[in-house]
Amino acid sequence: MAYVALNGFDVEHASSLLVMENLFPAIQHINGMGVTDKYTKTNDIENVTLIDVMRVLPYAPRFRKLGATNNGAWSNAKNDGRSNAPQSVHYTIPVDLIYDEGVPITRTIAESNPIELQSIVMKQVIEAAALSINVVTYAKQIEGWLRNYDDTTGALKDATNYSDFGADASLAANVAGSYADAFIEANGVLTDGVKSIGAFVVDVNERQAFATTKFNRIMKRQYMTNASTPATRMLSNGVINPFNDTESIRINEKTGYLGVYDGVDIFLFNSTVKKFTYDALGLTASDTAEIALLDKIACMIVYANATVRGIVGPTVEVNPNVYYGGAYLLPKLKMGVEVVAPDGIKMIVDDANGFTAANILALKAKVAFTALDGSVVAPTPTGFNTGLSQ
Repeated sequence: MAYVALNGFDVEHASSLLVMENLFPAIQHINGMGVTDKYTKTNDIENVTLIDVMRVLPYAPRFRKLGATNNGAWSNAKNDGRSNAPQSVHYTIPVDLIYDEGVPITRTIAESNPIELQSIVMKQVIEAAALSINVVTYAKQIEGWLRNYDDTTGALKDATNYSDFGADASLAANVAGSYADAFIEANGVLTDGVKSIGAFVVDVNERQAFATTKFNRIMKRQYMTNASTPATRMLSNGVINPFNDTESIRINEKTGYLGVYDGVDIFLFNSTVKKFTYDALGLTASDTAEIALLDKIACMIVYANATVRGIVGPTVEVNPNVYYGGAYLLPKLKMGVEVVAPDGIKMIVDDANGFTAANILALKAKVAFTALDGSVVAPTPTGFNTGLSQ
């Protein structure tokens, strides 16, 4: 971020502050609940291509005999028949997802008017960038969840790791197979632990649920606690915005907060966001069968340590708009997302039978898997918008 004054007003500084203050509250997957975030605050956004991450340290027993191999290997050798104690691993997430959607301001007075500039940045930069972050995170989590199933048979790789739960919208809440029952069952499986990362204890405060409008309506009819304005304000207090290290409102109407059920905060995953998520998964309008299957996902419960996300930035550059006069806003942000524990994601399906093996295979055949872990990204700024073309 530099100090670029146009018409006597520092547009760049003002725009950057607006983004840093308002982008964080608009991101749905909350750090420590729906994902584990690592923020890198730097102006050298173009040249940062990798974020270092330590694999989430498991809650599995970590003692070892002095002089023995590392904890995970020693525990595995001793766990006869249960050799699944994860070893602590250091790896990197390539941040190869670039957000730099430029916004031209063609009215020369607009960029020097703080109120008008705020309106433009909020609508055209912050909301668009937040939507992009939300969509990619959803897409990666759906991809990651599908990894629970065998590529050939469509069956669960681990028969004890239940990953989708059928629900019948017509059943009363206290009946087996209802929406409420399926939510409690899925949440209970998470409570039972996440074996792939040795999470023996999955704190309910480290989970987040994302639901359709239909799920929201049925659950509120069946005893889900509504998200009242006072409750939402209480939840939002005392949250630190990692972009600017100040206290910030976090859970509000912008994030689509719906309420709480079985101890889990529920947020809205509406049809518009779903549509963009399907685009990110490589599906087109002609993939009607696969889209119909994904539309059956009524709710997903995710565990924070199952998904790691790295965000670099954000900052805003402002150039004079050489084509129309005024200014050209260039937000710069990089992100990478990886699901490290597919069994930390549970789906509630609007179908009494849940997903069949054939359904899973159909999705696997169409969904474009783009696992980031292990990818190589060249350290080059190539690809960033320069603001010199329209």
